[in-house]
Amino acid sequence: MFFFSPGLVRTEMTEGMGLVAEDAPWTPPELAPELLRKLATGRYDALAGRYLHAEHDDVDELLVRVDELRERDLNAIRLRR
Repeated sequence: MFFFSPGLVRTEMTEGMGLVAEDAPWTPPELAPELLRKLATGRYDALAGRYLHAEHDDVDELLVRVDELRERDLNAIRLRR
């Protein structure tokens, strides 16, 4: 399972909320679907259980560093009860 953040994407819903400033750090809307297409290939399964941000995380670069991610427990998601 992957946990990803699309970032702050400008949509009718986010604009309609009136809570986000015009100069907010908007994520280009094509990045979230692009990330999902990559993840769906199965090539990035070694990154499962990691938090991925559509705009800030290059999954190809993370895949190269997967041993470091595991060793240092980077981008890890932990649910505790």
